[in-house]
Amino acid sequence: MITGFNTDVRHKAKVYHVQTEDKGRSNPKIESLVYVGGEILDSYQTSYEKKKADLSEDEIMELLENQHKRVIRTIKTGHYDGPDAFPEDVLTNRDLDELVVDYLNSEPPPDQLKLIINGLSTVRAMAESTLKIEAKMVTAGDPVADVHVRAKLVRRGMVNEELGESHTDQTGHANLVIAVPEYTSGESKIVVQGISDLGFAEQAYLLKH
Repeated sequence: MITGFNTDVRHKAKVYHVQTEDKGRSNPKIESLVYVGGEILDSYQTSYEKKKADLSEDEIMELLENQHKRVIRTIKTGHYDGPDAFPEDVLTNRDLDELVVDYLNSEPPPDQLKLIINGLSTVRAMAESTLKIEAKMVTAGDPVADVHVRAKLVRRGMVNEELGESHTDQTGHANLVIAVPEYTSGESKIVVQGISDLGFAEQAYLLKH
C-alpha cells in the first residue's frame, strides 16, 4: 500500500511542513501540500491518469518521492523567503526514509533553472491561450526535461486561481493551454512557475485588456 511522505523543513525563520500523498488509482494524482503554522501555504499536483494502468506501485512511489523532493528543494532555494528572513538554521525530518534525508543534506545543484515563456502577450479574458514554455539551465544553457510547470491567475483581493499544469519533454519544452476568467486590467497577473531538481523558477506577466 502506498502511503506518502511528511517532512518538517526549517528554513531561515520558518518551519515548513511538506506532505505528499498518492490519491489512489480512482483519483490518479500525486498531491503535495506546504504548511506553515498549520495553514496551507501552497499545493502541487501531478496527474498520472494516462499511465495509471501501466504503473506499478513502486513506480508510483518513485513519482511521489521525486515530487516530494522537488517541493522541498523549492523551499530550500528560497521561493517562500520574505524580506525579513533570518539566516538558515537546522533541518529536521519525520516519517521519512534515509534516501530523502540524504537528498536534503546533499550539495545544491551546480546550475539553476530558468523559464522562457512565449504566448503571455496573447492572453485575454474569457478565452483559451497557449503558453509555450522552454526550461533551460541558466549557465550551461542545456534544456531541462521533466520540469513541473504551472500557471496561476493572481488578482488583487481574491484567492489565486490555478490555470493549468504540465511537464517539459526531453527537449525542455511544454505547451500549457490555459483558460483565463475575467480580470481587472493592470491589477491582475499570470504567474508561471517551474520546479525541478535544479530548483525553482518563476515569471510573472501583468495582464492588460
